[in-house]
Amino acid sequence: MSIELLESIIIPVIGALLTIVVIPYLREVTTEKQRNKVMFWVETAVMVAEKRFGPDTGRRKKEWVLAFLKQRGIKVKAEELDTIIDAMVEGLYNLGGGTDDDEIPDTE
Repeated sequence: MSIELLESIIIPVIGALLTIVVIPYLREVTTEKQRNKVMFWVETAVMVAEKRFGPDTGRRKKEWVLAFLKQRGIKVKAEELDTIIDAMVEGLYNLGGGTDDDEIPDTE
């Protein structure tokens, strides 16, 4: 086996494998970890806000959650964050953790 064979065939194949398999995998893992981090902090913040503030304080709770997340460096588009928060609150209602009076109005 000559060095030219290594240079012309094997090294490009390894490069292609890295490009096709390894790099997309690393992107996927990082994205999943980031999603899990966001979901953890949103869930934590929503649960604390539900306990800290009483009923009929949806706007106040949402503002508190957004400030809490910002302090922790959670960088997500506002629309996406609103959707995650609203889904989390809806999940709490379904589990009995919130009241129907706790509707969260749009903050924009």
